[in-house]
Amino acid sequence: MAKLIITAADGGSSERELSGKAFTVGRSADCDLPLKGDAKVSRSHCKIEPRGDEYFLSDLGSANGTRLNGEKIGQQVLRLEDGDRIGVGGTKIEFWLAEPAPDGGAGAGAATAAAGGGLAGRLGKVKGLISRGGPRAGAAGATFGAKTITCSCGAVINTADRAPGHKVGCPRCKKIYKVPRK
Repeated sequence: MAKLIITAADGGSSERELSGKAFTVGRSADCDLPLKGDAKVSRSHCKIEPRGDEYFLSDLGSANGTRLNGEKIGQQVLRLEDGDRIGVGGTKIEFWLAEPAPDGGAGAGAATAAAGGGLAGRLGKVKGLISRGGPRAGAAGATFGAKTITCSCGAVINTADRAPGHKVGCPRCKKIYKVPRK
């Protein structure tokens, strides 16, 4: 069962298991995770919801935005992976599908998070390419060429320097794509 490790702005931490239904985070007492002491958190800030065996993160129109691994997610609905770090105001939330490794989370998903520190920390050799593990929801509508991907927003992403299977991100709308087999 998936769980969240919550670290409040004051340093206190707790854990919550996700029960298989939508899980809301915000200042309101009606939220599944109420964060009352943080003025940067909206009443209904963000939502984590299951879809089959996967979990997805979306912002609920918050004033200050929701961050995934250091980057604002905007209107996107993004699939969560082991070790992903969600930022809500001053609160940090780690998402785990499986138990984190006993070495403080340097297991499968956390190794990539520790190595790059988020989307911006994982910039590739080609300017504007962002690598991140796992395919993302909302990536439909792209056209895959021999050495380029044309995003549904119209941006062209050069994949000539990327091996098949690597992840690249659109510099304009931040959708994540997997480089196809050539």
